[in-house]
Amino acid sequence: MCFNTLPLSMSEQQQPLTIQDTIDLAVRHHKEGRLAEAETIYQQILHKNPNEPVSLHNLGLIAHESANYEKAIELLKKAVANKPDFTDAYNDLGVVLSHLGKTEEAAANFRTTLTINPEHGQAYVNLVRMQQKSGELDPKASSLIDEGYMRIKRCKHGVMLYNVNDVYIGRSLDLYGEFSEEEFTFIRQFLKPGMVCCDLGANIGCHTIFMAKAIGPKGRVIAVEPNRIIFQTLCANVAVNALTNVDTHHKAVGAQVGQIFVPEIRFAVGGNFGGVSLTTIDHGEKIAVTTLDSLDLEYCHFIKIDIEGMESSALRGARETINKFKPTLYVENDRPETSNELIQLLFSMDYRLFWHRPPLFNPHNFFNYPGNIFQSIISINMLCIPKDSSINISGMQEVTGTEPR
Repeated sequence: MCFNTLPLSMSEQQQPLTIQDTIDLAVRHHKEGRLAEAETIYQQILHKNPNEPVSLHNLGLIAHESANYEKAIELLKKAVANKPDFTDAYNDLGVVLSHLGKTEEAAANFRTTLTINPEHGQAYVNLVRMQQKSGELDPKASSLIDEGYMRIKRCKHGVMLYNVNDVYIGRSLDLYGEFSEEEFTFIRQFLKPGMVCCDLGANIGCHTIFMAKAIGPKGRVIAVEPNRIIFQTLCANVAVNALTNVDTHHKAVGAQVGQIFVPEIRFAVGGNFGGVSLTTIDHGEKIAVTTLDSLDLEYCHFIKIDIEGMESSALRGARETINKFKPTLYVENDRPETSNELIQLLFSMDYRLFWHRPPLFNPHNFFNYPGNIFQSIISINMLCIPKDSSINISGMQEVTGTEPR
C-alpha cells in the first residue's frame, strides 16, 4: 500500500492553500488512523474535481482498510482510468483483487505495474507471492529463506542469496532460478578444470559460483566487487556453496591503485543494483582500487569484466597479466560512449573480438516459469581471443569497430 500526494504546478505553489497541502493533511490523518477525517478531505477534493486520481486512489485505500472491497475496486479502477500510468494504483488494485480471490485479474494489474515501471518492487513481490499461494510456481522455486527483501533459493548453479528488489539479477533468480543462462552456456566451453579465472564486477556471484564449479577444486576464481553490501552477499554465496577455490576482494578494479567512491544504494526499493557506474561519482563510501597486475597472479586463463563503463580502465591495469598469459576475455560493451575506446584498446592488445548478445530470458529456465519479464532485453558483450590463439570461432559476428553494436 502506498500513499500518494499530488505534484504541485507553478500556479498552485503561488496560492495560499494548494491541493498538495490538502492532500498532505489527509495523508497525515490516514497514516495516523483517522480514516474518517482523511475520507472527508478526499471527498472535498473530489467534489471540486471528481476525476482527481490521487484522491481516488487514497480513498480506495481507505475502502480497502474498511473491508469495503467492491468500493475499493471501483475507486482504484477510476484512478487508473484517469491516470493510465498510475503504478501504485494498479498495484493496490491488484492487492484488493487478490484478497477477493480474483487471481487472474490481480496478476494482470501487477504485470501492468511492472510493465510501466519494472523497478516497482512491491508489485513484483505481490505477483510472486500470489503465484506461490495459488500453486502456479514450480515447487522447486520455493524459498529456503525469505527475510524481508532477501531470499535464498536452490537455483540451477547452486544455492543463491539475492535481493528480490534487484530488477535483473535478483528477480531472474527468483522467477527463473538462473540469470542470463545463455551467457553461462556460452562461456562454459572456455572453462576447464584447474584454470585460474577472474570475475571483475562479480556482483552477488552468479558467474563466480558457476566458474568455480566448472573449473573444480584445483582451479581458482578471483572475484572482485566494489559495493560493500553486494560484496557481503557475494561472500555469503561463496560460503553457502562450500567453495574453497574462490578469493573475494572488496575493491574496485582500475588502471592504477588508488581509491574511489561507491554511491549509496537503496536496497529496500527496486533498482538495477549492478548497473551503477563509478566513473563520475564524487561522494559515497570510499574504497580501494586495485589493478589486476597488482594481484601478481601465477596463472590466468579467463577474465570476465562487467564493471559499468570502467572496462577499459581495468584492462589498462591488466596489461602485464594479459601480455604474459594471453587469457580469453569476456567483456561487457553496452555503453555507446565507451564502446570505441574499449574496442580499440583490445585491438592494440592483439585480440580478435566477437559480439555476443545473449537474451536475459531463457524459455527453458530452471524453474519452468513461462513469463518473460525481460521482454527483448539482451546483454551486449564481446568474446576476446588472442590473435595467435588456436581457438576456432565460427558462427559469430567479428567486431570491426565500425559496425553497430
